[in-house]
Amino acid sequence: MTNPLPNRPKNYHRVRATRADHEAQTLKIGGVAVYSILRDWVKGQVTAIEIGMLTFEAAFLSHILLPSGRTVIEHMHQQNLIPQKVDGG
Repeated sequence: MTNPLPNRPKNYHRVRATRADHEAQTLKIGGVAVYSILRDWVKGQVTAIEIGMLTFEAAFLSHILLPSGRTVIEHMHQQNLIPQKVDGG
C-alpha cells in the first residue's frame, strides 16, 4: 500500500512567502501600530488642552529633552520666556 499523502513538511501550506517578505509585512504592521498609538496620544493631549487641563506648552514641550538634560518647558520657565501658571486655589 502506498502513502496517499505527499511527502511534505507539516507546515508546508503555511509557508507562502520568503523570510524577507514576512519581515517586510511585520514591519508594515508594526508601523501601523506605532502611528495608531502616536495618533491616540496626540488626540489625548489636544483634548487635555481643550478642556483646560494642560497648556499647549506643558502638553508638548515637556517631553523634549535638551542636551543639558532638562526639558524645553523647564528651560523656557527659567529664562522667563513663558509665564509660569499660578494655581488660584
